[in-house]
Amino acid sequence: MACDGRVGPTGLTSLGAGVATTVLDGGVFYIGLDVFGIYVDGEFVDGPVITALRAAFEQATAYDAAILDLRANPGGYVTIYVELAAWVSAEPILLYSCRNKVGPGPDDFTDRYDYYSTPDGSLQFDGKLAIFASARSFSAADFTTQWMGATGAGRARVFGAPTGGGFGSGPATPLGQGWNAAMNNLECVNAEGVPLEGNAPPVDQPVSYTRQDIIDGVDTIVEAARAWALLP
Repeated sequence: MACDGRVGPTGLTSLGAGVATTVLDGGVFYIGLDVFGIYVDGEFVDGPVITALRAAFEQATAYDAAILDLRANPGGYVTIYVELAAWVSAEPILLYSCRNKVGPGPDDFTDRYDYYSTPDGSLQFDGKLAIFASARSFSAADFTTQWMGATGAGRARVFGAPTGGGFGSGPATPLGQGWNAAMNNLECVNAEGVPLEGNAPPVDQPVSYTRQDIIDGVDTIVEAARAWALLP
């Protein structure tokens, strides 16, 4: 049974906005991120998540290794992973290389554009970093796993299972009576020019659960990442 986020570490401290932290045995700092955004008064916004996630990484700087858990994270705001990239690398990172669909024809796209992170001089976590992913990690979670992992900057080691691989963007067009239609209007590639959509980033260390693991509440992915983080 592939990992899907149903088991997780205990003793979490909520920082609000879907961000929670704990310190695992051995001094590995764990950060869980539920979604790249939060609803406030009916509006999906990014600010509270950025604030809470920054606070988590400020705490992480006191440790040699950290985990960012994106299992079952459905995505959300690009701005959140742009900020995240600024805190984990002192060098600019290529976050995406995309072009926008602008017409009905097969070649109706804008010119391709690259977007790089801008390092934050006031906050840098430079320790070992693990990313957790699952098939229910999507959109912004796809992108984050990609630019963090082996086909991107190689900043983090990816544990778990491949993300959903959707990438892109899904702006909604109202159809009336509460219905909306969404279409991905982006075509993006990695640094080697390989299309991202439909090609989930590779997992460095695949880890799954057994039924008994779930019954026993054992998070095999946490244990695998913790063992890696504690290696000299």
